[in-house]
Amino acid sequence: MSLAPGNPYGVLDHHVALLDGTTGRNTFRVAQAGPHGCVFSFVMPRQPGRADAASPDADAQAVERDLQALKKLLETPAC
Repeated sequence: MSLAPGNPYGVLDHHVALLDGTTGRNTFRVAQAGPHGCVFSFVMPRQPGRADAASPDADAQAVERDLQALKKLLETPAC
């Protein structure tokens, strides 16, 4: 996986290596939402060459687990 270069715009786009050896790009944004919060936006586009009948459910479930772990981490008070 490779992340977008550091920037002040909340852009965390990244490329991921898929099991078949191809890579895909996911867009990930963080935007301030009020004085004490933020909104994460993640888009997982259909990868080029993937058959329309192919279900992205497994990918979406993996992303959901990652985002839930991130949410838990960010909501845990610092030690």
